[in-house]
Amino acid sequence: SIKYVHFFQTHCPGCVHFGIPETIEVFRKFQSKDFRVFGVHSAFENQDLESVANLEEFIKEKQIPFPVAIDKLNPGEWMPQTMKNYQLQGTPSTVLIDRLGNIRLSH
Repeated sequence: SIKYVHFFQTHCPGCVHFGIPETIEVFRKFQSKDFRVFGVHSAFENQDLESVANLEEFIKEKQIPFPVAIDKLNPGEWMPQTMKNYQLQGTPSTVLIDRLGNIRLSH
């Protein structure tokens, strides 16, 4: 299936006001067995505000209908592991992966 993966932080204004609403809209319009939408919480700023409890509340408050994973932040590194693997520069970011696993968009 095609995968639409949205990277965000709960305290990122661009994520809150643009990225999350856009991803919810994509989910509602295109979600199917062949097109999957996922969120990845990739916190690298304000670590004290980015707890699992705060993320759960954020998901509930924003009524996020798609699955959300938590990116791993390795000790001593500023960028979470999955963001680094996809060579992203920050949040919000979106990656579109085709059926063969090739990245078709990274924005």
